[in-house]
Amino acid sequence: MNLYAYGLLIALLTAKTVTAGTTTTPLQTRDQNPLVLIHGLPSATAAELPAAGRIQTSISLNISNTLNIDVTENTLLLIDGETYQLNLTMDFGLTDGWAIRGSLPLIAYSGGFLDQPIEQYHDTFGFSQGDRLENPRDRLLFFYQRNNTEQLRLTRRNSGLGDIQLIAGRQLHANEHSAYSLWAGLKLPTGDSETLNGSGAADLSVWLAGKKTISNRLNSYGTIGVLQLGNGDVLPELQENTVFHGNLGLVWQTWPQLAFKAQFEAHTEFYKAPGTAFLSDVLQLSIGGTWQITDRFEFDFAVAEDIKEDASPDVNFHFNLRINR
Repeated sequence: MNLYAYGLLIALLTAKTVTAGTTTTPLQTRDQNPLVLIHGLPSATAAELPAAGRIQTSISLNISNTLNIDVTENTLLLIDGETYQLNLTMDFGLTDGWAIRGSLPLIAYSGGFLDQPIEQYHDTFGFSQGDRLENPRDRLLFFYQRNNTEQLRLTRRNSGLGDIQLIAGRQLHANEHSAYSLWAGLKLPTGDSETLNGSGAADLSVWLAGKKTISNRLNSYGTIGVLQLGNGDVLPELQENTVFHGNLGLVWQTWPQLAFKAQFEAHTEFYKAPGTAFLSDVLQLSIGGTWQITDRFEFDFAVAEDIKEDASPDVNFHFNLRINR
């Protein structure tokens, strides 16, 4: 956290005027459900690879808050708490048309501090509080019971290294109006599954990324892919083997240094749990933008909301500092 703030401060102090437009790099948001975060679901990916010898570094922070209670005839799922993910990602351009990426996540869980502000926000705009007023504030409780047998319980705050991802990309096409690239990733079981810092298994993923210029100020981008899950340690009897995922984004270049972005993200379910919304397929919307601080530094900001109600965290705040070298 402190290193992230320090890096952002340096970027702000070195800011200067630039004339180049903000890139169509997607927002690095994804479903922050703790039971999904442990798997190798890729974030939205830029369609254009870095040139040979160029390095792009991203330091992103996601803070999500949720209270979700699902009760069926023989199951009880209760997810109440906040999730913090600090992610260091480096893209390196190899020969023209090829790139590699490494992603190192740090994950923490706690009762957090956002429950009261969210309740006040709901009151102000007349939104439903759901189950919030009947449950204690700032509680950490991840609990799953099936057929009267407890299968998951996490009540103590913790933090640690998550599952590292190694990714390779191939540029298929690129010009000033459009670009397409193919990516493949391997997620390694480096995190502790007992504390929900990892799944306990390796995952494989393949996806296609693309972008298209619509007008001088409007651009679009998207990805579509498939994720093959290893046999993990978290709710293993319910885990799916294959997950399909995708996203679609629009970029409005408001000013030369500022672009607003809207990004839809979706995936099929990671667990076979009929009637349990929080373990079902997901559709969420991230609204934010990118500020091009200098020709080397860019800063993303966004808020993600669950479009499909109760299927993903109530809210996720996203911040990302991107450094081009």
